[in-house]
Amino acid sequence: MIKKLFLLSILSSLIPHFVAAQENSAPARFRGEITSISNTEIAIIDKKQRVELKFNISPDQAVQEVFPISKDMIQANSYVGSAGMVGADGKVKALEVLVFPELARGTGEGHYPWDLQEGSTMTNATVDQLKWGKNDFEMSVRFKDGEKKIVVDDNTPIVSIKPGDKKLLIPGAYVVITALKKGEQWTVLRISAGRDGFKPPM
Repeated sequence: MIKKLFLLSILSSLIPHFVAAQENSAPARFRGEITSISNTEIAIIDKKQRVELKFNISPDQAVQEVFPISKDMIQANSYVGSAGMVGADGKVKALEVLVFPELARGTGEGHYPWDLQEGSTMTNATVDQLKWGKNDFEMSVRFKDGEKKIVVDDNTPIVSIKPGDKKLLIPGAYVVITALKKGEQWTVLRISAGRDGFKPPM
């Protein structure tokens, strides 16, 4: 049951989705540093807007921990998600790579727009082949509607995810929040956090 709940958390926080609400609004992602946290509210300095934003949060809010891993953890048949920028040659220059736990294989499969940077995309797919270079490597990946080549250099953050807890949510911690606006107030749906100052790169 715990594994199933964790999978549902991943599905809800890492793929584009729309939740029916009275306002017919859609969830949005926010990235930033926590300034304050209580049982019912979390505040962050938003990375894009450079202002403090406040969100309602449940006392028993589930938290997903994002942690760095070695590039050697990417292997043929790994299921990965990569935000990136598509070049003129059609290849994707990775901005980050997430290696999913096996339980989450198939999450958000495909290639679609993302909001990490203007014009960025997200590719969630299975690694077919790896081509190693001196300062980078290329992943050939396949998904249900096609395939892409993703170039990953030595500076690209590579991470994975696991269940965390609210102890990660402290002032100074970096988070990615998926939230839904009801009226004038944002309410947290899902939250991913880094430990000891680590910044989730998604």
